[in-house]
Amino acid sequence: MAKTTHTKAGRTQPNATPMKPTIGTNYLLAIAIDEYEHFGQLSNCVKDATDIINVLKERYTFENDHIISLFNEDAKIKNIYTHLRSLQQKITENDNLLLLFSGHGFYDKDTRTGHLVPFGAEWDELYQYISNENLRSLIGAINSRHTFLIVDSCFSGSLIVTRNAGSKVLAERVEGLKSRWALAAGRIEEVEDGRRGDNSPFAKAILSYLRSNTEEKFPISDFSNEVIKITVQNAGQTPISGPLFKAEDLGGQFVFYLKTDPEEMLWAKVKALDTSTAYDDYLDEYPQGRYRAEAHELLEAAEDREAWEAIQRYPTLSSLRRYLSNYPNGRYVKDAQAKIAELKSVPIVPPLAEKIILPNPPKLIVPDESLKNLVWVDGGTFQMGSNDYNSEKPIHEVKLDSFYIGKYPVTFEEYDAFCAATKRDKPGDEKWGRNRRPVINVNWYDAVAYCNWLSEQQNLQQVYTINGTNIGINWRANGYRLPTEAEWEYAARGGNKSKGFKYAGSNDLDKVGWYSANAGSQTHPVGERDENELGIHDMSGNVWEWCWDWYDEKYYEQFKNRAAENPRGAEKGDYRVVLGGSWNNFDYFCRSTVRYGFFPVNRYDSVGFRYSRAFLTL
Repeated sequence: MAKTTHTKAGRTQPNATPMKPTIGTNYLLAIAIDEYEHFGQLSNCVKDATDIINVLKERYTFENDHIISLFNEDAKIKNIYTHLRSLQQKITENDNLLLLFSGHGFYDKDTRTGHLVPFGAEWDELYQYISNENLRSLIGAINSRHTFLIVDSCFSGSLIVTRNAGSKVLAERVEGLKSRWALAAGRIEEVEDGRRGDNSPFAKAILSYLRSNTEEKFPISDFSNEVIKITVQNAGQTPISGPLFKAEDLGGQFVFYLKTDPEEMLWAKVKALDTSTAYDDYLDEYPQGRYRAEAHELLEAAEDREAWEAIQRYPTLSSLRRYLSNYPNGRYVKDAQAKIAELKSVPIVPPLAEKIILPNPPKLIVPDESLKNLVWVDGGTFQMGSNDYNSEKPIHEVKLDSFYIGKYPVTFEEYDAFCAATKRDKPGDEKWGRNRRPVINVNWYDAVAYCNWLSEQQNLQQVYTINGTNIGINWRANGYRLPTEAEWEYAARGGNKSKGFKYAGSNDLDKVGWYSANAGSQTHPVGERDENELGIHDMSGNVWEWCWDWYDEKYYEQFKNRAAENPRGAEKGDYRVVLGGSWNNFDYFCRSTVRYGFFPVNRYDSVGFRYSRAFLTL
């Protein structure tokens, strides 16, 4: 079937000594289609391709003169073939080709063949599509050293040799051998397109790796492995990567190189951050730099935007007048004037924080230091979120009551006792070990069931009512439960003892967390890294942690102009929130403010949980 709206839709290495390649030119052909005529419209294909092109130009050895973009009506089948034939004439044996396709895919069950759908193709007219077989032939005719195909469409996995790609190989040993390699967004399955204006989960994973990488060079096997892991954690699809089937692959791999110009690298990082402090840092480092004029212009725009974002939390006449005075030509002048008129026409009443009023409010329990493995968190007010990523915006005020939270993630030792008592199968440990390592391969429902069991063991009232996948919650119960997203972030930041660290307890992640650079591709026993300001361990890295809340990327937006009191997440959704990052993530994903959503029924080797308790008694 075709890709629908909101979805997209072994070889032995020769025994030759790899030769050191002559560095040639990197060519990029990007094909992306949103505006199909005879198939469902897609939302993000052109944006995905544009974002990938930009990061390759800014950070890697891809130059604008060798990049071809065929978007929407430019991506007709004739035009695609014309440009592929043109590349056959241009590309030499020392050059490389990266071919990107983002659009609909089609799988013909009768012939068991996959196809890419160009612009203008009609439904079920196979001759108007680009079959995988034809694509392999076209690629095979291009005399490049390396051809790397990235396909974000449904049913694209049939392009690839269906075998494990094997262990990582050093870039120096694989670059010299010819390769024909592909990375597909899914196997023989439909894949997600993502929310309109965002990126698809597959493209997000690609962009995450390319933007955060600090290695001077890396082979596509490393790149593909990370993209697959990130995508699987965030979407209901399984990417696949490997040599193209019957395409004369000789066991080599394309290697990505970072641009070595330090000013270029810093500027690329600054542009990705897009904050006033980042632009100012660039001007400090390169006061006469190549991008100083643009940096001054973008610094002014960023300050304007950030000033307006700050006002949006609680706009007043004085703050709005101050904005107009400081930014007379600012982007938001009309918005400020309109807000002033609105405030003057309505009596000024401070916005009320959301609060659930319960009958017969329960009394607070005095903190009990004897409660094993729990840490007392004094309630308070904090600024939740960050400006680093869209799902973390806007920064908004949150007020929380006091609560307990686990000092460590739940361990295999603890969870195995639960399994033995309830006659459940014990989760796998990936052969890394059990005991004091954080439990993994447990889904959100497993975590909820464990919390109820633990409450029962300690004669506490169970928080959850469990009926299959229908989970009810009694917020007045005094038993164990998963922390809310707000509680988790507040605790990770150090509560009212916070020192403003990026990670939970430090600005140096190596001191407080296990992540891709130091974990050795596995979890580690809890408590081996330093604690945070509250005495809590492992809230940055080691394992992602399930929270109560449904995940909604835009959830924070409702708190632009008002505070939130004890927020408990969106009312519904497809994913549950996970926080903290894990052993297989870069440091960026282990910040205390990073938020993601994973399918609650899925089990992952990088996700565990910790429990919390309210200070309530019946």
